[in-house]
Amino acid sequence: MKSILKSFIAGIVIIAIGAGIIIATLAANDWSFRGPDFEMKTYTEQNENSTDKIKVGAGILKTEFYDGDKIEIIYPDSKAYKNGLEEPDGTLSFDSSIKWYASVFSFGLWNAPETVVRLPANRTLNISLDMNAGKVELAAGNYGRIDADVSAGTLSATGINCSKLDCDVSAGTVHVNNAVCPDIEIDISAGTLKLGVNGKKSEYTVKVDVSAGTCNLSDQTGTTDKRLFVDCSAGTVKVDFSE
Repeated sequence: MKSILKSFIAGIVIIAIGAGIIIATLAANDWSFRGPDFEMKTYTEQNENSTDKIKVGAGILKTEFYDGDKIEIIYPDSKAYKNGLEEPDGTLSFDSSIKWYASVFSFGLWNAPETVVRLPANRTLNISLDMNAGKVELAAGNYGRIDADVSAGTLSATGINCSKLDCDVSAGTVHVNNAVCPDIEIDISAGTLKLGVNGKKSEYTVKVDVSAGTCNLSDQTGTTDKRLFVDCSAGTVKVDFSE
């Protein structure tokens, strides 16, 4: 009887905590279950930075090249988001995260406008991506180094030309087509990566370390100093070359 009573009391406590979270969430969201209203804002870099560092909590983010000379970030702002922008040490850093109540009940994720990062076409910039649960699309064009840390989102790109492509995928998906990259590093924990390289396979020195995942490549010595390293723990890696 005592154990039943204790279980009943524990159940009441859990229900009370859940009700408190729902009330706090609704209060923070203007007592509504609908998604919040968004205000589009534009940030223009103050300095000429060499790296654009982007952290995405959720939502859709795209890059595009344009004829201007400054990096511009056009992003949605609302009570559900916490957006941060700063320019330390030659890096324009944009951090867009979801507040706790929005992440618990998906407030702020419904019909959220996309974020657009506009890159000057006459500059070759490094891109650093840290993605938790969103969708990122990289525009075709010239980049410096691309570093992508994908936790549970989707990264797609076609026609990118970069000095180095470094992808670290935990449980997300990366699809890159028609890429020109002389230096490629892939670290897959439990995600999926499909990479189409515009170039000759014979030119690349390939090293593959597979634990419990799959990869369609095997070790080889290339005819140039180009390299492709793959560390696959429990995911899937598929790399195709144009030649």
